[in-house]
Amino acid sequence: MSKRAENVAQVFDLMPERFLPEQAEDIEGLIQMDLSGANGGNWTLLIKDSTLSVTSGAGSNPHMTMFMAVSYTHLTLPTNREV
Repeated sequence: MSKRAENVAQVFDLMPERFLPEQAEDIEGLIQMDLSGANGGNWTLLIKDSTLSVTSGAGSNPHMTMFMAVSYTHLTLPTNREV
């Protein structure tokens, strides 16, 4: 049975195991996620060599930064399971 995220931090923790590498061939990028509000925070996503690594905190020189308010964030992970 797949793990289900209970909060925003767990969503980011689960991303690497739900990542679909076959959909990331030839993609490389550093993405900064900046979530405001209760349980918000910063996470850095690195897509490279068909893998995803996620670290807590701000990255340096991201290719893209996404700003979202946690209260309005609704994410669906690649397995189509809503969190």
